[in-house]
Amino acid sequence: MTDWTRDAIIDADLDTFRDILYGVLNDPLPPNIDFFKNVLDIVLATYDEEDEDIRQKAADGLPGGLIDLRSDKPVILLPDLHARRYFLRNVLNYVPPRYIPTADNVTPTDNYVTPTGNYVTSADNYVTSTEAERSASSDPPTALGMTETAVDKVANVPAASDTEEVSVLDYEPPSDIQVSEKSTENVIAEKDIADKLIEQLHSIKEDIVRVEEENETDLLQSSEQAHLTEVNQFTVLELLDQHRVIVLCVGDGVHGEASFAGRWREAYAEFLDDFDVSPNMDAEIADSFNLMIAVMLLKIRYPKLFHFLKGNHENICNETGGGNYAFAKFANEGQMVLTYFRQKYDLELLTLYADFERSLPLFAVGWNFLASHAEPASFYDFDHILNYHINEDVILGLTWTDNHQSMPGTIDVMLDYYIPDNCDGTYYFGGHRPIKGLYYRINGDRYVQFHNPWLQIIGFIDQSEPIDLDRDIIQIGESNDSEGSV
Repeated sequence: MTDWTRDAIIDADLDTFRDILYGVLNDPLPPNIDFFKNVLDIVLATYDEEDEDIRQKAADGLPGGLIDLRSDKPVILLPDLHARRYFLRNVLNYVPPRYIPTADNVTPTDNYVTPTGNYVTSADNYVTSTEAERSASSDPPTALGMTETAVDKVANVPAASDTEEVSVLDYEPPSDIQVSEKSTENVIAEKDIADKLIEQLHSIKEDIVRVEEENETDLLQSSEQAHLTEVNQFTVLELLDQHRVIVLCVGDGVHGEASFAGRWREAYAEFLDDFDVSPNMDAEIADSFNLMIAVMLLKIRYPKLFHFLKGNHENICNETGGGNYAFAKFANEGQMVLTYFRQKYDLELLTLYADFERSLPLFAVGWNFLASHAEPASFYDFDHILNYHINEDVILGLTWTDNHQSMPGTIDVMLDYYIPDNCDGTYYFGGHRPIKGLYYRINGDRYVQFHNPWLQIIGFIDQSEPIDLDRDIIQIGESNDSEGSV
């Protein structure tokens, strides 16, 4: 597996890819260094070539900080993962309870406009969408199977009004046309023939209408049956492979929490002994970075559909500066991981991983939601988020903001700016700070936290309708439930 190519990951059949992916997620050992480097090389190339309709380039030519997820596809939101690789595996095995349309049976709603062109240009003329052109074409509808000759013929037929039925006998020829005299008997006979023809035409029309109604009913029943049969048919991984769903992680992939707190204390003693013997730290590295390799593999295979935002824990060098802070919570986690990488791996791997973290976006926009790792500290316009590499205040403000530290009114301003037609069912999602229960609305507003480290929680966002938090925030398993509720 150490010499995999991007094409091999993308072109592998789903069963082969699943075996590799779940093999990584189940591996009890820290990642193999060569395999780790190989995957990092590939994912960095993937980020360099991000689709600019989804992620525009910044002024420095690097991928920008904003990803545009507006589409007809539902979005599955994942909160902080924090080394819970069983959680990611359970998400991929999860069968969403709601119907997910295919590309062929999407029915646009009145409040949904298919985006055309680029999502945004600059802060001065930021727009949420461009109205699709709906002007009728003046060209003959030859694409509907009618030839130009047929269209010309149809154009010369006398038109009937909406309320008046026109009989062929009511048509009077121009006065300059010579009409031969006919006997009364012939006229009556021709009228009888014409009446029979009209009766037959009415009968044919009724048959056509009946068949169309039957077909319409059959299609409706088929659609309803599809809803019933497809509701629980496919897992999230299968839906990704069918290009029918988007997965968005809000960051913080590494550093175990909750049930892993005791392991950090044991690992700290190993850290003080220079990791001469390090079973606890080995287990932490295995959980955190096999999880992140799985994230990279998913990004490589589904570059337009799988996204991971930078969180405050995406700081492998444990630096303070550039929008980051060195991290310590249960022990001295940031420094412990950095020391482990220096001792057990090498500088090349450390550098590659730091480059990967710097490639991660910060902010996501959907039709009815916004998302970042933390609550925004203040309002950030498009240009500042796009060029986040040179705006460390944006990095800090979207990854480190504590509860109740956001400027008052920020969420409403952000929603109005990025989603002008927002409603009460439009929300800004984030993780960062742990909560109790399934979700928490700070100050009762539209910023929603859904990171409970003791539960496996996802958001299922249908972008064609207002979000119902009680319906759309879903628990799929407990903290240490390796199987989950699937």
